[in-house]
Amino acid sequence: GTPYAPRSLPDRVILTPFADPARGMAVAWRTDIAQTTSEAQIAVAVDGPTLEEKAVLVTGTTSAPKDSANGQALYHQVRFDKLSPDTVYAYRLKGSAGWSEWLQFRTAAAEAKPFRFLYLGDIQNGILTYASRVIRQAFHANSKIELVAHAGDLAAQRDDLDHDDEWGEWNQAGGYNWSIVPQLPATGNHEYVDAMLPNGKESRKLGPYWPLQFALPDNGAPGAKATTYYVDYQGVRFIVLDGTSAISLGTMAEQTRWLDRDLAALYAVENRALK
Repeated sequence: GTPYAPRSLPDRVILTPFADPARGMAVAWRTDIAQTTSEAQIAVAVDGPTLEEKAVLVTGTTSAPKDSANGQALYHQVRFDKLSPDTVYAYRLKGSAGWSEWLQFRTAAAEAKPFRFLYLGDIQNGILTYASRVIRQAFHANSKIELVAHAGDLAAQRDDLDHDDEWGEWNQAGGYNWSIVPQLPATGNHEYVDAMLPNGKESRKLGPYWPLQFALPDNGAPGAKATTYYVDYQGVRFIVLDGTSAISLGTMAEQTRWLDRDLAALYAVENRALK
């Protein structure tokens, strides 16, 4: 069958932070091909059923139709900017059959402040069977998780299971947690698929689902913009590199120069703050 067929209501909803998550968040989601535009509503969260009264419509980008074993789908991305720090917002997303439920997130504080985050890695095999338990228990056992960092190999993409099914399992395993807590994904080698060069040599290319599912900050290294970035969360800078691109696609020097510049600039800012 097609267990992860796209529907007339949004699914695979993933929240990601701006470089400054105190003032911006982004969201990506999937629909059937009938919903051809990216539309979201956002409002400061209130207690009660009046969110729609002050909600602002935000539009974004929509992908070309993506074919899979589960049928054609469209992927949408919207960016919420000019937000206020340490504030709870509610948002909902448009599908061809109507709006999703209201989801909510809290922006980061503008200043350094302690926080809790989850670190998950290599959940690629038996995602729904086994990893779902780890993810759900991690959220259940630890209160106030504000961020989730993924250390690569989110889905296998080389096993016999259809790749769309794998990403369907990954989204189901995280459930609504992916849509209300900002995600910081890093690529592993399994985010890449095998590719043949014109000269007959084997190489790798980024799997098609990565740029569709994650609306990441556009501040990464030249040559690896889709998979490298940094985020400043309440006094901590998270820097995400791409080892597969560095080794297999020759971007190591570019990533190194980018990292050196970023750390030097960060050091200069910290040094000025101390004076």
